[in-house]
Amino acid sequence: MLKTLARAAWVLSLISLPSAGCRRGSEEGGASLPTGGAGSTSEDEPSGGSSGAAAKPASATGGATLKHTDDTDVTEDASTEVAACAAEDTPAEPVPLDIYLMLDISGSMLDPTQDSTAKWDAIKNALTSFLQDSGSEGISVGIQYFPLRKAGVPESCTSNEDCGAGGPCTLQRCTKYSTLIPNGIAVCESDADCAAIPTLADYGHCATGYCESDSTMSCTADADCLVAADFDYGPCEGIGHCELAPTVVCALNTACGPGIDGEDRGNCVTAGSGYCFHSTECDAAIYATPAVEIAAIPDATPDLVASLAEQVPAAETPSAPALRGAIDHARAWAQSHPNHTVVAVLATDGLPTECLPDDISFSGTRSADDLLSEVAGIAAEGVQGPLSIPTFVIGVFAGTDQAAPANLERIAQAGGTERAQMVDTGGDVSQQFLEALNAVRASRLQCEFLIPERSAGSSGKLDYFEVNVVYVDGDTRTNIPYVGQLDRCDPVQGGWYYDDGAGVAPTKILVCPSNCEAFQNSTGSIQIALGCETIIL
Repeated sequence: MLKTLARAAWVLSLISLPSAGCRRGSEEGGASLPTGGAGSTSEDEPSGGSSGAAAKPASATGGATLKHTDDTDVTEDASTEVAACAAEDTPAEPVPLDIYLMLDISGSMLDPTQDSTAKWDAIKNALTSFLQDSGSEGISVGIQYFPLRKAGVPESCTSNEDCGAGGPCTLQRCTKYSTLIPNGIAVCESDADCAAIPTLADYGHCATGYCESDSTMSCTADADCLVAADFDYGPCEGIGHCELAPTVVCALNTACGPGIDGEDRGNCVTAGSGYCFHSTECDAAIYATPAVEIAAIPDATPDLVASLAEQVPAAETPSAPALRGAIDHARAWAQSHPNHTVVAVLATDGLPTECLPDDISFSGTRSADDLLSEVAGIAAEGVQGPLSIPTFVIGVFAGTDQAAPANLERIAQAGGTERAQMVDTGGDVSQQFLEALNAVRASRLQCEFLIPERSAGSSGKLDYFEVNVVYVDGDTRTNIPYVGQLDRCDPVQGGWYYDDGAGVAPTKILVCPSNCEAFQNSTGSIQIALGCETIIL
């Protein structure tokens, strides 16, 4: 079946079509891009995007019907021939790329890499190189960090009064809590504070009608083996820290042993001061306010480099509010910059930690899986929202940490970017982090293009359905078919679509993932051809 379109203003109405995809054109067959693309033609074979309206059809499911603004269809019989036309080729111009970087500055960023350089120093060097690279000119970058400290809360305390809104001061803890709850701490002032802490006791899987860890507990599902109860985690004792590594909490009167760098950390002694338990900012709106606003490189480079130099890593990893804030700011920015591609980049060296209500004095109550699911859910909301904001993830972990890639890929995939960029602390962290940033830059610059204007000699307004995307490699021209929206991308031929989903007032041309990957790995060029009716898959 052929579709022809009169030259007029159109409203695009997406519908399901028969399995033989509707296209303009009358020729069969065609070549493919190396890793995805539509049928191609040489100069001896006219295409809808070059010297004629004949196109290489291919079978597909789904498609689009174009309508006049008075809602009348313009679908003609399959025998209708499309008149030849002359297209006006314009080199594809990538949509301006704007990056809002949410950068982890938790305490673990001070850990040494294989060459004894702190992770934070290596990452600062990589970011500085990226910002000063001529290849970054023209893109825009803004930055915020996590965690942020609540306003007015000191870095250390000797009493609850010191902390204000960030209290209590962690001078004592329930000793059993830290032993039984991984990475957890319960702050206390007396044994009574430890005596009745709410706990969800896990008695194992439900097997053959009983919980694995208690054969007297009958069950029909694993949930029946999770029992809420109050538990005594006392006694309440002073918090110890290593005398040669004061930031490391330890069991009093024990030897701390060597650190990651192999240096002895001395014995565990009573800490003379503590930290404010609720010092970390958990309000997403705070993270939505940038430390340095998004602005074009190289003009913004000095401010960004100066901001990096001011940061001192400390505290926890509140990934959920940080990412939500990043996406909220990126979306607001995209709304005021409709012709730009705006992305969020989450760069972290740790898995998320929980943000707790101010009246809670114990942590470690949520599993790592729950926390990851929360962050992945935020990334998914970002990419699926009215203004889609993809989330790129850069992880900085030891190569021996086998769980890190899979955990961070959950966030990247939910955020529409397929895979996380992993930096191995056993190698050159600075170079790897730079390569990860370059990959983000390259992936977007080959995926979204501006809609060109008609030349000065052309008459009338641009008809959005007299536009074709053409991949040119030597004498071969490959027409990329229009598919209407992302979920109609063909796994082999790919396709392209407008950002407004209707072709009424689009601002960008977006290509499908398979084409995007092919463009990044090719030596050809992308042309936007105007004046010939759009080839529809």
